[in-house]
Amino acid sequence: MLQKIYNYSNGTWAAQYPISLNNQNCNSVDNAYDSRGLHIVYSEYDGSSSYKTHYYLYASFYPSNHYVVNESEDGLGWPTISLSSNKAHVGFHSNGYVRTRDKNLTNNSWESTQGVTIADGNEGVQSGCDKLFDFYDVLVPGIFVNLYVKERGINSSTWSSPQLLNYSVAAYQSGTNYYPRLTWSLNNEPDVRGNSTDAYKIERRTGPLNGT
Repeated sequence: MLQKIYNYSNGTWAAQYPISLNNQNCNSVDNAYDSRGLHIVYSEYDGSSSYKTHYYLYASFYPSNHYVVNESEDGLGWPTISLSSNKAHVGFHSNGYVRTRDKNLTNNSWESTQGVTIADGNEGVQSGCDKLFDFYDVLVPGIFVNLYVKERGINSSTWSSPQLLNYSVAAYQSGTNYYPRLTWSLNNEPDVRGNSTDAYKIERRTGPLNGT
């Protein structure tokens, strides 16, 4: 894996600097930059049965502070990273959960892993206003995905209740077939039956999602 840094002061690109991997099967690279350097996270196959989440800090173009954030079975990992004033926040997926682990950038120590919630995929972590937000996916029947977020203080281990941000179109099932279903309501509009305030639904079924 290669990293290349752009210098805004003179408009030039630095030479490529490699990150050596033990296995060529790597996914979900993410990075963030601050005055300390370039923070990189990625998930690397361990050659056996799982992926491990790795963290690197590149200071002055040279790698330092390599750390394996998660040693346990990791699925695909999908790590992401976000920076606050004195912490690097790493989010990843492991054993059916989305989890976070923070690095204290003041004393260069790693805090304990926090389990956020059961989820099917990790979308990302984002810090802001002294809070850390974790965005994650939950699969629902019919091969749909709902996007949720939970939050906590950047120095806390207590997570909020989940907030649904976006939901997929509901599926209509007939036998073994799933159909996309569009549903909308007309509120406070007269309908054809003469009910002046009732809302009503209009649904349209198309071809089955599973192709049968």
